[in-house]
Amino acid sequence: AYQYYQYSREYQEILDSAIKKCSRFSFAYRNKSMAYLKSGDFITWKYLIDKAVEYDFSGNIGYRGWCKFQFFRDYQGAIDDIESLEAVYKGNIGYSAGGQYHLKVAKALCYKQLGKIEKAITIMELYMQDTTNQISVFDHLHLGVMYLETAAYEQAINQFKLQGVHSDQAENQFYLALCHQKMKNDALFKIHITKAKEMYIQNKKMYFHYT
Repeated sequence: AYQYYQYSREYQEILDSAIKKCSRFSFAYRNKSMAYLKSGDFITWKYLIDKAVEYDFSGNIGYRGWCKFQFFRDYQGAIDDIESLEAVYKGNIGYSAGGQYHLKVAKALCYKQLGKIEKAITIMELYMQDTTNQISVFDHLHLGVMYLETAAYEQAINQFKLQGVHSDQAENQFYLALCHQKMKNDALFKIHITKAKEMYIQNKKMYFHYT
């Protein structure tokens, strides 16, 4: 199937033939579902990805949870899927589609969006303190924003500085500026807000190719 475009009839029909031979072939359901997700046919996507989860739970439940977060802002649904995976899989539960986020970080962001920011911070801190985990491209930025929103400005600034070393972008400079504004450091605010604008104009900002 991979020799054909994902949206093409040929691609879909080859996967259909695989499902006809084995109606429990989760790989085919998941790969069929992706074109529907990306093109906006979420009803067909949901049917297909639910089939993939049914036939290979641990291999697909995390991916479905991430998509609920990224495409639908279904924060509780995403948490339910990720925590269901954690309950049955004790190793590394994996990353988002595209690899920018560990699923534990995604779970923390969902709790933040539901107003449970202290719980979100705890999840992020535990994840980032575990030396067996790999810090992903935006992790320091998100933890810094959580600290900023709870008025822990020094901790926020420390995270934004770490983010700047790891992978700087306009958003990082913007939130760093807000910290200095809150702390009445007008000179530093102006430096970082100017840099944020410059980086944004240069397109040095957060980007997700999957959407």
